Amino acid sequence: MGKRRKARELVLQNLYAFEISGNPIEAVIEALSPFACEDEELFDFAAALLRKTIHNSEILDRHVVETVKNWKFERIALLDRLILRLALCELLFFEEIPPKVTINEAIDLA
Repeated sequence: MGKRRKARELVLQNLYAFEISGNPIEAVIEALSPFACEDEELFDFAAALLRKTIHNSEILDRHVVETVKNWKFERIALLDRLILRLALCELLFFEEIPPKVTINEAIDLA
């Protein structure tokens, strides 16, 4: 498993924890800290992806709502919504990551 894939998996797990627990974002990011010991660069990537996904969730969700046809946003399973948010965040805010990589990673996460 690639290092960034592991980072994305951790981000997805922490996004889920954030949605379920309602804990503040910093508490959720703190849960990533054991990962920081392994690789500081990947921790920085994971923390940035987590922060940007949470802070821009309304914008990201609007993109999904505008795109889906004959389907209510609330009917999309939480985990699927989080994967969509994560992928859209990468596509919109991490221009250094090629779109085909982001799409492939989202499919693998799903």
